[in-house]
Amino acid sequence: RALAQQPELLLLDEPSAFLDIRHVLQFHEMLQQMGRERDLAVVCAMHDLNLAARYFDRVAMMRSGRLVALGNPSEVLTPSNVRDVFDAEVQVLRDPATGAMHVLPRSGGAWRPRDPGTEGS
Repeated sequence: RALAQQPELLLLDEPSAFLDIRHVLQFHEMLQQMGRERDLAVVCAMHDLNLAARYFDRVAMMRSGRLVALGNPSEVLTPSNVRDVFDAEVQVLRDPATGAMHVLPRSGGAWRPRDPGTEGS
């Protein structure tokens, strides 16, 4: 419905959360194509860092409603930023064939509850 109205801006919240991987890829490729063809701005809230890196030119990382980092995916999706925002250790790699970024979780050790004052990330 939103696209039928030919908007200049799409605001999406986890739009592919319940899709299988094939449809996730098709959906995000469609968004990219429509963005280019229609000069459509797409703002998408998501937790999948790999999808964000693959399909978006600019990424904002937030914690508790505050902006932590903003820029291109390679500037924002760093091990340090992910540690600060999600309290998780990751490794960021590039696919040698495609150059695509991959954010891979590393073993974080034993589970521990977060400080209640930092909830809402």
